[in-house]
Amino acid sequence: MSMSIENFIQKKLQNINLEFRYEISKETGVIKKETIPDFIEFIQIKDDYNQIIEPGVLPTKLIVLDLGHWYDTELQEGVLPDNLLYLRMSNLYNHKFKKNTFPKNLIYLELPFRYRHSIDGTTLPNSIKYLHMPANNLEIMPLPQNLTHLYFGQDSRYNLENTILPPNLFLISFNGTTDCFLENDFYPETLKVMKFTNDTKGQTNYKILSNIPPTVEILIFDYLLGVVPNLPSTIKKILIGYKYTGKEIKKIFPKIPFGCVILDFKGNVINIDNDEN
Repeated sequence: MSMSIENFIQKKLQNINLEFRYEISKETGVIKKETIPDFIEFIQIKDDYNQIIEPGVLPTKLIVLDLGHWYDTELQEGVLPDNLLYLRMSNLYNHKFKKNTFPKNLIYLELPFRYRHSIDGTTLPNSIKYLHMPANNLEIMPLPQNLTHLYFGQDSRYNLENTILPPNLFLISFNGTTDCFLENDFYPETLKVMKFTNDTKGQTNYKILSNIPPTVEILIFDYLLGVVPNLPSTIKKILIGYKYTGKEIKKIFPKIPFGCVILDFKGNVINIDNDEN
């Protein structure tokens, strides 16, 4: 699973006082200018709310907006305030994005999980650094050029061969379904972290794993059902969201780079040298 917006905000936005948080629900009714205090920085829309939000209604100091799971009323130009930095779209939002749907300073964007429209990359501001792709087989060209973290949607098959990654990408997360051999020049030299999540059948990206670029230092997995035969010597840390014994780890990774530390789902070091289990 990708990091939730709650965890992300708590980690990245230490300066946001959670007392400045506001929840909108069905009981709120139609939002008017005077409904929400001007000082609110964090708004969460509950799952029972799906009413129109007029331009100029949301507070100008708003930094974080979580649209919940079911919100599917079109966001018109001017609805999202200029200062908004973090936006999580609802799973069911399915209106085509326009040129000025998103504010120009947006940093974090979770696109709708089941979004079905084509996405012209020029509708996404270049300020975006964290991008979560939809679950459907959509391509976004071009990707925002300042992107540092890219998460592909679960159970989607992306045509990676035609994808051009931005030059400053630091982390890329694959979804378990999209799998093909990728040459080293597919990745930018800035890439340091690769994350592999499993699809609904438990599979991960073994073809991609067969050629990890030599710039990568950290690998992150949900769990693994097969063998990863080759790891570059640059790998310093492997994190696995499952409990494995040292013996099991040595079967999964026959060649572990010198000095590489492997951590389990609780952050404990897995001892591969003295584990006799």
